[in-house]
Amino acid sequence: MKVKMIEEIKEYCKILKLKGILEHFEEVSDETKEPGEYLHKLLMHEIEEKDKKMIECRIRSAQFPYRKTIEEIEMDYLPEPMQEKLPQIISLDFIKKGKNIILTGNPGTGKTHIAIGLGLKACKIGYKVLYITIPLLVTELKECNNVKK
Repeated sequence: MKVKMIEEIKEYCKILKLKGILEHFEEVSDETKEPGEYLHKLLMHEIEEKDKKMIECRIRSAQFPYRKTIEEIEMDYLPEPMQEKLPQIISLDFIKKGKNIILTGNPGTGKTHIAIGLGLKACKIGYKVLYITIPLLVTELKECNNVKK
């Protein structure tokens, strides 16, 4: 491709916010000669980029205090009842069924890690999540109640 055309394509991609195409159009051009296949691969890269951006947006909106995945949990350190229940809740079927889970226990038993891990997993498959502690939730509910009076 001509240098001027490459620069224009880059500029158009920036204007149109097509990060996937911007990052891959030269590489795909070298790989593919058929126009239809070229366009298909570029659009595929663009969709992948948009999906990543949406996941990242959901994760930021969830307000997790830090990021810990469910796979990072050391099962041996969890209380025995949680070790038994964790495989059931990791599937996130409770969300599909409209159910809630409440994690209780002593400090240091993995509740926050599990909550964040489940929340991250939910964000990655398309659910919107909000991480909030019980004290903060109670405070917000009280504030909402005071505003209505």
